[in-house]
Amino acid sequence: MDVVTSVTHKDMFLSEDCPFIRAYGAIRFDAATSISFEWEKFGSFYFMVPLVEFDELEGSSILSATIAWDDALSWTWRKAVDMLQSTMSQASF
Repeated sequence: MDVVTSVTHKDMFLSEDCPFIRAYGAIRFDAATSISFEWEKFGSFYFMVPLVEFDELEGSSILSATIAWDDALSWTWRKAVDMLQSTMSQASF
């Protein structure tokens, strides 16, 4: 996936309207060098939006879930909800 496509996909899931959705990732320090074995499957960068995130704060905690779907990419609403339910059923409290 090239940088332009990656930015387009990022914009599908992140927006100023939802400031609490966070993306985590990394960019290679020196893009001019050869890609090391560890980075081969990621290319020059890798970012992800977590499906489930638990944040412990002072005096409270936040459990967040991200549901993203796109029928054009064969990732339907139902498939997204099923994936979230499956993930949440694995959580232990």
